[in-house]
Amino acid sequence: MGIYIDKGVNVDASWVNHIAVSSDGINWSTINIHALDVKSRYLNLNNDSPLTRGGSHGMITISTSDSNIKAQFDPNDVLNQPTWLGNTPAKLQKAVADITGWLN
Repeated sequence: MGIYIDKGVNVDASWVNHIAVSSDGINWSTINIHALDVKSRYLNLNNDSPLTRGGSHGMITISTSDSNIKAQFDPNDVLNQPTWLGNTPAKLQKAVADITGWLN
């Protein structure tokens, strides 16, 4: 399942100070950027588990300063940010840098 994520004003000019998230690229919801934190981790998953896609995967968490998770995703699942694709630490860092830039 893919997702779409972007700086709010890139989707709708009135969404200043928001991040936009969508499951279909048409219907969007927003996350207010006030007091958000962006964290990432790089996971090595068991290839034998029937419950996960095996191999290495990045994970990004966007949360409030009190640890309320607003969004969590593998950047490789984001359909509208091609520079994030690739499941490498460098691609994960690129995604974090882009999102952090949206917060400023």
